[in-house]
Amino acid sequence: MTTSAVSLSSTVLQLTALESIPAAAKSGAPHFWGRAMQAAFLQAIRQVDPTLAKALHPKTGGNALKPYTATDLWGWPRAATLPVGGTAYVRFTASSAAVCRALEMAVSQGGLQPNTGLMAADYALRIVDVAADPVWSSSTTYEDLSAKWLLNSDNPTSYIQLRLTSPTRFKQHGGYALFPTPTLVFSSLLHKWNAVSPVTIPAELLTIVKEAVVVSYYDLHSVQVQLKGPLRPASKGDVRYLVTTKDAYWRNCLQLLAEFGFYAGLGANSTTGLGQCRVMPPRNRG
Repeated sequence: MTTSAVSLSSTVLQLTALESIPAAAKSGAPHFWGRAMQAAFLQAIRQVDPTLAKALHPKTGGNALKPYTATDLWGWPRAATLPVGGTAYVRFTASSAAVCRALEMAVSQGGLQPNTGLMAADYALRIVDVAADPVWSSSTTYEDLSAKWLLNSDNPTSYIQLRLTSPTRFKQHGGYALFPTPTLVFSSLLHKWNAVSPVTIPAELLTIVKEAVVVSYYDLHSVQVQLKGPLRPASKGDVRYLVTTKDAYWRNCLQLLAEFGFYAGLGANSTTGLGQCRVMPPRNRG
């Protein structure tokens, strides 16, 4: 696969703090750096493709889906201050070919390349390197990911287990829901997939979700996150779904969407650090 063919990518950057970064904001709430990392990402994209950056920006890009995610800073105990010289990480994902190309350019020759400064709000860090993270660094194409599941003649497992590694919430009825029900999870992923993928998954999948997907296990906890303004509730942890339909096509579609969530993020505010997730091997099935 060539770099230009990539349409789904995940890049992890290793950072070092140039000044002490406090664990909590002035309000006393834990710092959440998702919005700051979104700003850093958009600034880097603007340097290599101003038109694309305008389309991706929440204020100038309209209501269209934004095919990228930016994470909170991570890699040290968050109850502690990150000292000068301390190590942190940030992850950026892209879920369109255009954003993948721009992100690769920013990392190789632009504002996200090693030895470049990066601001987390008012705090300065420096990019050390692109981290070869075996869990969080990856790339593929929509065609390859589709072929992996939709051309698979094997009957996939009946279980899908997701780990919500950052605070996650879903828009519902004019508010936000915290519990990742099958309908909320797979409608979010289906919407994101069909908005950008050249391979369409039929909307009928949501009928299958309502009739044949249930939560069989969860280990979740609620958290408070400060994006802008007051603290907002969200959830983190593991959730497992049991797929009861025997139709291999629909089961493969669900597995495909679950894997896609690694790149696209899940639920609301995924461009500002929420909704990071990955598929986990199901354990203690029930």
